[in-house]
Amino acid sequence: MSVIKNVVKNRSLSNLGGIRFHSHAVSHEANISLSNALFPKLTEVKQDDMIPLDNSVTTRGKYFVERSETGNLPVYTDYLGGGNKVVTEIKKIRGDPVQLKLDLQERLPYIDPQDWRVVAASNKIVVKGNYCSQIKKVLGNTF
Repeated sequence: MSVIKNVVKNRSLSNLGGIRFHSHAVSHEANISLSNALFPKLTEVKQDDMIPLDNSVTTRGKYFVERSETGNLPVYTDYLGGGNKVVTEIKKIRGDPVQLKLDLQERLPYIDPQDWRVVAASNKIVVKGNYCSQIKKVLGNTF
């Protein structure tokens, strides 16, 4: 409710739209136009005005691979499909995983580019095959 009070106090209520808020089984009506009172127009929002939800690197093209507490790189080999399929995973990527993938592909040209995949939901890179030691070597020396 304090958010609505601040909006009502700081914004013009010339455009009326009935919005009902429920608090402790009591309804409160606020005459607020959502489009004008709460949110700016998309054309008015600049990239510099946006705030990231976490402490990740937000600039495109920059990344950081976080090491474990013991100083090890988060590069792992995983055996899928009952051990028939081997993949290498790079985890704990902060920033732009696509740029990291491109930089690693440049330094490891013998790995087929179609074998690389970025999993955006978990912010990791998956490579078909067992390239754990080669990727760790490149990450340890270059980055």
